[in-house]
Amino acid sequence: MIEGQQYRFWLDGLWRSPLAPQPGFTVDVEWDQNGQMSAITVVPESQLNKERAEAAFSKAKEKGGAMLAPVVATAGKINLIAAALLIFGWYFLTSISIQMPIGGSVKFTFWQVLGLLNAGNILEMMQGGLRQGAGVYGLFALIVLVAPFLHLVWKDKRAVLAGIAPILFMALMLTMARHNIASAFTINLGGGGENELTRQARSEALSAISFGIGAYWSFLASLYFAAMAVKQFMQTRATGLPRTMAAQASLMIAICAALILTGCFAFANPIQGVYYDQSGAISLDVKSGGNATFTFAGEPSPCTYTISGEKLTLHCKGSAGSMEMTVRQDGSLAPPPGALISPLQKRK
Repeated sequence: MIEGQQYRFWLDGLWRSPLAPQPGFTVDVEWDQNGQMSAITVVPESQLNKERAEAAFSKAKEKGGAMLAPVVATAGKINLIAAALLIFGWYFLTSISIQMPIGGSVKFTFWQVLGLLNAGNILEMMQGGLRQGAGVYGLFALIVLVAPFLHLVWKDKRAVLAGIAPILFMALMLTMARHNIASAFTINLGGGGENELTRQARSEALSAISFGIGAYWSFLASLYFAAMAVKQFMQTRATGLPRTMAAQASLMIAICAALILTGCFAFANPIQGVYYDQSGAISLDVKSGGNATFTFAGEPSPCTYTISGEKLTLHCKGSAGSMEMTVRQDGSLAPPPGALISPLQKRK
């Protein structure tokens, strides 16, 4: 039966399968130029199963697309992409890198940073001896992730300001993590009292902490939500929100943005960069995480460095050895008295 119509056929010359014809077989029929059957072949069960699976998958995909379409239309495709990028940055990319005193570095994603904050013993967790969940910080993170979509369910005009939550949350958590890590090293190296030793230990600990691509990646995604929140809220001026309230909110947003930018500049290491002497034969590449490269006459040497006040202490392998340099007010690095090299100037 083909398309509801029955056809008679002879086995000789037409039936091309080793199996005897039976009712219920699914077959492929070939026709000649005169519209007569020229070959009949049984379709294998494996082929039928594959076609059924493809049809089921196509139907499920179509149904899933129909279900997701209203969600995408309501939340916005770009907003969902930004949320996905934020989740990816939090869970899979390095947000904080810590240069350990003995060598090597320890890296944490943002979600692991939350676990670090939730841990009772930061140093033990950093050394890999403790696994700690994010705890209440993880709960706050999940709330922050959905905060930019609060205005979809809460129709108050101020609900759009929840879009600022991710960037504020990140700034607060990274600030706390940086402070706690430095404090842990300070207590471990310099004791509990406030003295020159603890101040030096804290300075060295802070110089060992750097932010990874995950922090910047997530910051950009969070910045998008914050910018959209500001834009949408400012539009409420034209829809009846009192100007005084809008002005107050704008001031609050500006203050928050200023605090975040100030924190970012505070976290940045101004010492980082490439320095050269007058001849150009000597260079020092100061990197994040306490790493540097000292090059003399084209021969590079890997180094580590620490910063204490205006002093940069360099520890290099090989003949370069160790050296304490002074950071001048103009940003140049002055070698110790009697050194055979001239002051090093940063090149932009």
